[in-house]
Amino acid sequence: LNSPSHQNLHTHTHNKQKTKVTGFVASTIPEISMLVNGSIQYGGPFNDILYGVPIGSSKIKQIDALRRKLQQHCKHKDGSGGGEEGAIHVMVDHPSQVDALEHFVASTSSSLSIDDDDNAFSVFLKIDTGYHRAGVPCDERGVQLAVRIMESPHLNMKGIYSHCGHAYDVNDKEELKNIAETDSSNMMKFMKLLQNHISSLPDDTYSKSKMDLSSLDISVGSTPSLFSHRNDMKLPNLEMHPGNYTLYDRQQLWSGACTSEPDIAVRIMSRVIGHYKDRNTIMLDAGATALTKETTPQGGVCAIAGRLSDLECYKMSQEMILVRPTDYANVIFPYEDFALGKEVFLIPNHSCLAVACFDEYHIIDDVTCGFSSEDEIIDRWIPAKGW
Repeated sequence: LNSPSHQNLHTHTHNKQKTKVTGFVASTIPEISMLVNGSIQYGGPFNDILYGVPIGSSKIKQIDALRRKLQQHCKHKDGSGGGEEGAIHVMVDHPSQVDALEHFVASTSSSLSIDDDDNAFSVFLKIDTGYHRAGVPCDERGVQLAVRIMESPHLNMKGIYSHCGHAYDVNDKEELKNIAETDSSNMMKFMKLLQNHISSLPDDTYSKSKMDLSSLDISVGSTPSLFSHRNDMKLPNLEMHPGNYTLYDRQQLWSGACTSEPDIAVRIMSRVIGHYKDRNTIMLDAGATALTKETTPQGGVCAIAGRLSDLECYKMSQEMILVRPTDYANVIFPYEDFALGKEVFLIPNHSCLAVACFDEYHIIDDVTCGFSSEDEIIDRWIPAKGW
């Protein structure tokens, strides 16, 4: 994460206000609102925010109100009108989104100049480097959309953004390295195509002054591929966005992003509510409403902390989980370790989704990640909820 530029902490997972990172990618309007209000309350540092999904026309008005609120605060917080810059960027991967943004600015501004940054939207262009979820291709189609953004008097090109989410599908170091290298090389290929196109434009092109690529941010990565991007740290204006790296989960353990159970910083506390010796199982009082039904390559609906190898959380309903020995045909369940009412700490398959099930997070300070009901709760974090 030692980028020559700044770091973007993907707030999609843990979406909390207490952090020293100043660049954020948020995936919901309430997350952005929380960051803006936090910036005003604490005098920063939440002044650089990207709405990290392709912008829909129904969200533009809300984003505009929040960015103006942030801009107003940053301009006047030092009393002289010269405060540090604040910005909320939007993401684009289709011409219709450019149309919607331009129409909004034109219809809400009485006067607009090319340099009117208070009205113009700051835009990241989403590039598809192999995940095939969102983004424009790294070819002439993407170049044309980038030029369209740069030519618009209502938009300012901030950078290009990719997410190699297909890294979640592999757990081989060489494969992860290849995905990371392809992610970065496709981004650099796109920048070269864009530069070649701009160089071919006539010198009197009115918007050519807006087409300086040297200042564009290049935002790449994912949590599984994070440590495979080491060779990219020399790239100019590089950003990394490993959204899950502060918490981790069973999926990240499988992919190799983290290497052992103590690396995983999140647990879901449940209790034993049933013994079924005729079935060689126990029941816990946490289900899909606490962990969701995300799957992982290891199998199982989640895992019991400290018992990853010998016990299997094999079945889940809305409010309950059934647990049995991994070798349940030959091994008797250790009921003496799981008395009725005993607290049991669960490791979720996907922490991003699991933590979204809760209205409050209890924070402990334990570098061993041992987790116990006796641990002192040193803080409580309230997540941003809703869409």
